[in-house]
Amino acid sequence: MRSVPLFGEVPADGNLALLVPAAGIAVLGFIFSIVVAFNARDELVSEFNKVELPKMEYKPTVVVEGQCRGLCSNQDDDVDGLRNFME
Repeated sequence: MRSVPLFGEVPADGNLALLVPAAGIAVLGFIFSIVVAFNARDELVSEFNKVELPKMEYKPTVVVEGQCRGLCSNQDDDVDGLRNFME
């Protein structure tokens, strides 16, 4: 077993020969993606500028007496519904 700094222990039977090129390609791909993003930043910024956030307005809640305002359930009805479903 060989100890590789970022990957831990790697078997010494040739797997390291596969790991090194794959890690190199991954690092190059990450670097090139950053380069492409910096070269295309004008297009990215223009697309972000087109996004409009909806205006958030506060609407007070109207409370109606006797009406449910959230998760309302009746355990007896739920058990009966589950019993009917299972039969």
